[in-house]
Amino acid sequence: MDVARVFTEQALRALPKAGRKPTFDGAPLLYDLNALRILPPIRPKRVLCLARNYEGHRPEMALRLPLPEGNEHPLVFMKPNSAIQGAYDPVALSDGVVELDAEVELAVIIGVGGKAIPASRAMDHVAGYTVINDLGDGSGWPTGAGKQVDWFRMKGQDGFAPLGPWLLLGDAQQDPYDWRLRLWVNGRVRQDGETKSMKLRINEQIAYLSQVVTLQTGDVIATGSPPDLGTRRPRWLKEGDLVEAEVGPLGKQHFRIVDERRRGYRRLS
Repeated sequence: MDVARVFTEQALRALPKAGRKPTFDGAPLLYDLNALRILPPIRPKRVLCLARNYEGHRPEMALRLPLPEGNEHPLVFMKPNSAIQGAYDPVALSDGVVELDAEVELAVIIGVGGKAIPASRAMDHVAGYTVINDLGDGSGWPTGAGKQVDWFRMKGQDGFAPLGPWLLLGDAQQDPYDWRLRLWVNGRVRQDGETKSMKLRINEQIAYLSQVVTLQTGDVIATGSPPDLGTRRPRWLKEGDLVEAEVGPLGKQHFRIVDERRRGYRRLS
């Protein structure tokens, strides 16, 4: 991290005297953003996601997943590596997706891993923060008494975790509980919340998760979604919709929904 910062500072100092096409160490310093594909800031092996971690979101989930009164145990599910994609890449509607939805979340990236990390030391294990979008197919929710949630089909599909665009290092002098989370669909606000409304704080999440699994460098924790504003249902995302999402100073995602159901069988070489 320190080496990267030194090179960045040197490059920035070179800018004022670099002319119209500035270079540093033989490489261009400036690029046209529209000519670039912005990749995820990290390619994690695992994405650990917390459900019902915002007070206003808990009643929404209770409508589809009733829990015993007083049950404060966190709900955790995982997304595979193939769900990760860039913040501007289109999201594909694949075969069987019926009720596509999006939820903006703050993502925490683990730096130094560990097992049974105490909450008092957990923030030392944070490498940085970025934006993650928790896409899911709502038809995976149970439809009757005794039914189980199909988390794998509902949350784990390809492209269901746009990540980025920017990465804020954990040692930045910023308070992660002072950020606003917002999500728009076709310019209309669907979510508007604040990170201070988390029920389990970041250090508590790390402590809990590391009791169950050994956290590894590069793991991403999706810290939960704020409630929607009542504008979401019954209208699910469809082909052509524009989704935008931002968290505080971490940048703004924007991607289109595209229909790839007609592509069928694909073999990767």
